[in-house]
Order: sequence, then C-alpha cells, then structure tokens
Amino acid sequence: SLAEAGQLRLEPHACDISGLVAQAVQSVQLAAAEKGITLAVDLPDNLPEAWADAERVLQILRNLLQNAVAYTPQGGTVTTTAVVATAVVATAVVSTPAAATPATIEVAIRDTGPGIAAEHLPHLFDRFYRADKSRHRATGGTGLGLAITKALLDLQNGRIWVTSTVGEGSTFTFSLPQAELGMT
Repeated sequence: SLAEAGQLRLEPHACDISGLVAQAVQSVQLAAAEKGITLAVDLPDNLPEAWADAERVLQILRNLLQNAVAYTPQGGTVTTTAVVATAVVATAVVSTPAAATPATIEVAIRDTGPGIAAEHLPHLFDRFYRADKSRHRATGGTGLGLAITKALLDLQNGRIWVTSTVGEGSTFTFSLPQAELGMT
C-alpha cells in the first residue's frame, strides 16, 4: 500500500475535528437514510483542534462511518462522539509532570450492529482480514479499509482500537494528538 511504501505525503496542521465529523456524517447521510439509521453526533462545544492531515482524517472518518452504516441493521443508530483525553503514564517513577504529556483528541464511532466476536478483534486491522466471510457479496468491501485507516493513523502519531459486544454493537475509537501552540 502507499502508506507502507512510505510514499504517502501527509501535511499535518491544526485541524477542526468537529467540522470534519460534520462533513463525514453528511457523506453517509443517504446510505443511512435508506436503512432508516439515525446518525447521532455528540461533540463538546469547544473541542480543541487536532494536529493531523485534515484530508486523511476525513478519509478515516468516512471509512469508519461507512463501515458502521453497513453493519448496522435497519432502524439502528450510529453515534459519533469525541473527547479530549490526557494520557496517563503508568510508571512507578514519573519524572515529568503530568502536564508534559500531550493531550489527544479521541473520536468514537459506535454502532448498534451485530457486534464482533472477541477472537476477531485482534485481527481487524490486518490487511484483507474479514470477520464475516459472507459479507463481501452483500455489502462490498475489500478487507483493506481498516488496515488503511490504521496506517493513516500510525503516520500521524494516532491510534485506533475497537471494543465490541456481540448482539449490541461495536465502537471504533481513534485518537490524534491535540494541536499545541508552536507546532509546525
């Protein structure tokens, strides 16, 4: 992939996550409406900017929202939330004050889909991995989406993880560094 070959050019800058979430949600509006899915957004009013490539963040959001809509049954809900998280360093000796740990912006996309069995969770971000082998006929998808999403986050000092309960749904959460004064 481009990301793995190191050919992907990213241009990080302070970017407005709230605005990007709004654009990404707009992009899946039609698909959600066709299935009667409610798209809920719950963001804090004063969400700080993230230090990231806005175009790539939009790609990440669209990918996760498209997956959530694809897996959520008729009449379900896809909720996008965001918080500012301060990293907690779990070491016996903390030599630097907590303030020295940069905060991150965490964006979570939660669906009311079928959920993902625990044995699949560690492999979800592997290339071509499919938890549901039958899915490709009905909903498309190459099995590359989450691998690319993870690669894009890795390139921006971000992280992605998933929690899921079978029968209740899944939450994909990603984090990006908060933009700090003086970043270039």
